[in-house]
Amino acid sequence: MAVLTAAGRRALPKSDFAIPGRFPIPDKGHAKAALEDVSFAKGLKPGQASTIRRKAEAKLHGSVFDAPPHEQHAYAAGPQGAKPARAKAIHDGEKAKLFGRMGGY
Repeated sequence: MAVLTAAGRRALPKSDFAIPGRFPIPDKGHAKAALEDVSFAKGLKPGQASTIRRKAEAKLHGSVFDAPPHEQHAYAAGPQGAKPARAKAIHDGEKAKLFGRMGGY
C-alpha cells in the first residue's frame, strides 16, 4: 500500500473515497485497509459501513456491483463477471425480447 500524504489525500478525486471525505480507496491496499478498519470506525451513519464494504470489495475484485444500488438490478441480469455496460445491454436485450412484441412497456 502506497503512503498517502495529506496533500495526496486532498488531490484525490471524490470517486476515490468510499464515503465523502473518509476511507480513501485509491488502490487495492487502501481498499483492504478500509475493509479491516470499517468495523472500528466511529461516527458512521446508518448504511455507511455497508457502502464502504461494497466499494472496497469492488476495488479489490473489480465487481460489476460498483454501481449505485438503484442500478444494480440491471447489472445482475448479466453473466458472472461481465462489464457493467455489457451486462446492461444484455438486460435491455432480454427486456426487448419479452416486451417488444407486446407493444412496449
